[in-house]
Amino acid sequence: MVQSVMLKTSPFYRACALLLALGLSLVFAAGAAAASAGTGRTLRVVALEAPPLCMQGPDGKAEGLLVDIVREALRRAGYGAEFEILPWKRCLETTRNGEADAVFYAGYSRERAKYLYFPMEQLFEEQTVFWRRAGSPAQLAPDYSNARRFTVAAGIGYRYGGRLDGALAEGLFRHVERISDWERGAWMLLNGRVDFFLADRLPALHLLRVQGLTDRIEPLRDAQGQVMIWSRSPTYLCFSRASTTRKDVRAFDAALSALKQDGTYERLLSAPR
Repeated sequence: MVQSVMLKTSPFYRACALLLALGLSLVFAAGAAAASAGTGRTLRVVALEAPPLCMQGPDGKAEGLLVDIVREALRRAGYGAEFEILPWKRCLETTRNGEADAVFYAGYSRERAKYLYFPMEQLFEEQTVFWRRAGSPAQLAPDYSNARRFTVAAGIGYRYGGRLDGALAEGLFRHVERISDWERGAWMLLNGRVDFFLADRLPALHLLRVQGLTDRIEPLRDAQGQVMIWSRSPTYLCFSRASTTRKDVRAFDAALSALKQDGTYERLLSAPR
């Protein structure tokens, strides 16, 4: 018993106890800071219709794989969230003027960075694919050297990234038809109005399956039969400079990073829809 008391009152024991207490206090402080960063504030978050990532459910409320991820990350950061599905151009406009506090899933551009805060953590990688009528001989060259032969439907206000944005902007195609949603692009394709339409691979596959069009619309493939990915773009939940601060962005960044580290992000992204 005497030996036990002496051990507990020794300088070494007191130093270890102090370090343990300090470590625990830092952990609890970090957790409390992340949870209280939003101080319970509810953010208005807007997104485009892109099932299964984000969509309007039967009850009129937004749902989807990315909706679940964003909601959980904001919850961990101490925020509530109200989601609304809007056309993409309107998503950007409402976030620019501060009517909405955040928007996803947006790719980076210098113009957008003037009115949006971009987090460090990527929310989702967009993989852009050209889609054509099944059995069509239309085949776009990887260097766009034959693009002048084709008409393509592309989203209004969309930024696809890389060489693809340049090809669309520089007039390499015979004509670029701007559309508000992918369903419009699929309709134009099937009715012979365009040769291709551009869409993110995962939401486009979901759309075709739901509408029973997988035997009528197909992605462009290379000589080995692999689906050709024309651009890979990191996308983000971006915050309005008009209604949020960098503190909000840092809190979300930390929460999203934690979701990825503990496996929650992958679990939510792979959930059946």
